[in-house]
Amino acid sequence: MRINFKLFLFLIACIFLGVFIRSYIAQGSTNETQSTEKNAQIESYLKAPEGPDWEIIVQPQLERRASQIEAARIREEARLAAIKAQEQSEALQRAEAAKARIVPKPAPKSIQTATNSSNMGVWDRLSLCESGGRWDYNGSSGFDGGLQFSPATWNAMQTGYAFAWQAPREVQIAAGQRLVARSGWGQFPACARKLGLL
Repeated sequence: MRINFKLFLFLIACIFLGVFIRSYIAQGSTNETQSTEKNAQIESYLKAPEGPDWEIIVQPQLERRASQIEAARIREEARLAAIKAQEQSEALQRAEAAKARIVPKPAPKSIQTATNSSNMGVWDRLSLCESGGRWDYNGSSGFDGGLQFSPATWNAMQTGYAFAWQAPREVQIAAGQRLVARSGWGQFPACARKLGLL
């Protein structure tokens, strides 16, 4: 009877052991399945999302931006070139104006065209003979002013005027006085002889 009881207990123990082992194996399989699912979820999360090719989207935008920058650069160069051309044109105009030294012609005075030589000084009478009393005379003979100075003689007088016809009557008379003091009335041969100055 004891032997049977021990056998019975051994069988009971084997049954419980088998149940425990089966439960342990099942739980391990469940844990392994859960772990596999978690790993799959992590890999799915870390995997780059599928979508359009970013290079295809970004490249046209970069090219369009580069075209805009190039167009802006070309416009700026054209603007600077226009400014430079305008400055050169203005500088050239100023240089030509300074070279010509244009001075407004003085208004003719009645004394310059008077015909009564008895009331006129020697220089007015000389001007009347040389240019008809026109101190602003600018003819095509190469001589100008009331006393008909040549360009070389006038420049030698250093009056500050580029041409005799641009200078006032008083400046021309002063130049004539210096010329006569230096070279005599022979500088005005015809009219000086006519007026009895030679």
